[in-house]
Amino acid sequence: MARVRKKMKRRETPVSPPTKGYVVTLDPGIDCGFAVWQGETWYTGTLPVYAGVIKTDARSSWLTRFEGGLERLGDIFEDWFPLTYVVCEWPQFYNTAKGAAVAGRDDLGKLYAWVGGAITVAHRESANFVPVNVAQWKGQLSKRVVCDRIEQTLGAGGVREIGLSPRKKGEGSHDWDAVGIGLWAKGLF
Repeated sequence: MARVRKKMKRRETPVSPPTKGYVVTLDPGIDCGFAVWQGETWYTGTLPVYAGVIKTDARSSWLTRFEGGLERLGDIFEDWFPLTYVVCEWPQFYNTAKGAAVAGRDDLGKLYAWVGGAITVAHRESANFVPVNVAQWKGQLSKRVVCDRIEQTLGAGGVREIGLSPRKKGEGSHDWDAVGIGLWAKGLF
């Protein structure tokens, strides 16, 4: 298991899991990033047990992808029982040209629908749902800086051990953000 490269100072966290059970962190969307953390190592370990991306068939309709992605999320929640917390990035509208384009395509509405589905699935598993907005966990950091911080915290061996997707042009995929959200929730980001 990889160790933290330098002594990290923890800050107060929004999640206090019991010693048994799991925490799942989510970067929501049709292709959702997730990371699974053990409650018993929440305060002592830095690595998630597992991380990945729920992939859906891009050729399918949005509704089919939505339903299939939430079904797979439910399977993940059931696989990691007992699930105590789900920490999920909360969608935000940005009053920028890119934000207006996203709103115009109704992508933000679809993202809110997906998060609503994730809340329903989490509650079905009796897990506490913790929404985290982007400004809380990463502020204005670029994807590249977020990935660099994750790599610095987990070490290259840790990144390989949990199977994070390869970085493209220095940026990671949704699984990287899910791990970043988890590190933030643990007080390490």
